[in-house]
Amino acid sequence: MIEIEVKVKVKEPERIKNCLDVLGYKFLKKERQEDTYFKSSFRSFGETGEVLRVRKQIPGSDVVTFKGPKLKSEIKAREEIEVNIENSSEAIKLLKKLGYEPWTTIEKERETYQSDKFTVNLDEVKGLGHFMEIETKIEGNQSKLEVEQEIFNLLNKIGISKNLIEKRTYLELILEKHKSASM
Repeated sequence: MIEIEVKVKVKEPERIKNCLDVLGYKFLKKERQEDTYFKSSFRSFGETGEVLRVRKQIPGSDVVTFKGPKLKSEIKAREEIEVNIENSSEAIKLLKKLGYEPWTTIEKERETYQSDKFTVNLDEVKGLGHFMEIETKIEGNQSKLEVEQEIFNLLNKIGISKNLIEKRTYLELILEKHKSASM
């Protein structure tokens, strides 16, 4: 399955919540997430563009996620495989036994909204600030270009220029922030 995702940094999360309400999005949940990202001595995720992550969700079920390399696109698109798990700590132990090492953990508060087409997440990421993510998954013959255009239309309705799209992941943003802070 291919995940299509757009992320933008936002300054007014309350305004966006109001826009989503007007557009008919349904509030689903609020949760805290701790994402532990992994590295390996035998596979360079940085070179391949892949991600291996264990997400602890409070409340909620935990998830192990593999994201494949980013596909060429105006917005972020990539293969995604998710497996729901009962215990993130045990999953981390298992990955360590297989030779993967925890690299960094990113914490965020997330509010999730849903329409018939998209999931919208409003995130407050520790150390980075507020972001909005619009995402959906496509299969088979569904057109990626049509989905991209629908996302651009939604951004426009919310009053956000597509020029503000952030293609970097939270992991990339955190790593860049730490790199520039150590210089």
